[in-house]
Amino acid sequence: MYKWILFILLIGAFTLGITELFVKANEHQQALEQAKIPEKVSDVPLDAPAAEALYKQSCISCHGVNLEGGVGPNLTKVGSKLTETQIVKQIANGGGIMPAFKGNLKDDQIANLAKWLAAKK
Repeated sequence: MYKWILFILLIGAFTLGITELFVKANEHQQALEQAKIPEKVSDVPLDAPAAEALYKQSCISCHGVNLEGGVGPNLTKVGSKLTETQIVKQIANGGGIMPAFKGNLKDDQIANLAKWLAAKK
């Protein structure tokens, strides 16, 4: 009887260990993918009309018509709080309740939007 209990405990510990290994590997892979996000926003010229259109298409529902916030935070002076690079990372990776837009928007769209937002001071 005790051998069966020890056997079941051993199998449980083994299963937990394997699960933890896969979780850590997945977290490591996500960190590597996030490191690939372009940080050179300066190479992308600002196209304000395109950035505004993209904002209306992707951001307005959470950040409001006039960047005043709502579900998401107020962005009227985001450029005085975050750098262009930080804004790029936030848009690309998301965070909190904000979804990641890395798969939905092109890198140059994210960079243009970040440049437009960074000018809001």
